[in-house]
Amino acid sequence: MNNGEEMAAVARIALDRRYAFPVLNDLKGNAHRLYGVTLRPTTAIVGPDGSLLAIRVGAHSTAGWRELLAAHRLQGPSATDTAPNPAP
Repeated sequence: MNNGEEMAAVARIALDRRYAFPVLNDLKGNAHRLYGVTLRPTTAIVGPDGSLLAIRVGAHSTAGWRELLAAHRLQGPSATDTAPNPAP
C-alpha cells in the first residue's frame, strides 16, 4: 500500500479487510520501483525468498485472492471470509 498512509491507517485497513498475509507500506516507493508497479491497485505476490511470484493490477474478490494464492501454494482468506478484499 502506498497512498502516503501512515502505519496506523495501513494496519486498520488490513485488520478491517481481514488480510491473512503481510501488507507492505511502501512509503518511499522502493518496492514499487523494484517490482515495476506503476498502477494502483496492484497486488504483488512475493515469495519468502523475495522473488516475484505474481503481479495483478486491479481489485480482487475473496475468491480471486484464494485462486491467486492457491496457484502459488500459499494460504489466503478462508472460504468463510466475506469481507471485501480489494488489492492493497
